[in-house]
Amino acid sequence: MIGLFFLTRLPYYATKRGIFIWYADYNGKGAKRIAELSNDINNIKYDGYDEKGALRIISDEKVYILEKGNNKLRRIN
Repeated sequence: MIGLFFLTRLPYYATKRGIFIWYADYNGKGAKRIAELSNDINNIKYDGYDEKGALRIISDEKVYILEKGNNKLRRIN
């Protein structure tokens, strides 16, 4: 899996909702919405990696992990 993760308000018609994390595939297979996070970009922080290499994300004081090779955000607290 080669691609990138990014944050956006897309779909923009849902402006009262939060900011979404998306995955875009470099192989031309499109983009996939992973999860909805905070309504305020200032409340979303990257918290490094855990011991297994999963990316830690903090959103509104909730901690999530994004495991390597997986397109699902999992809440851990």
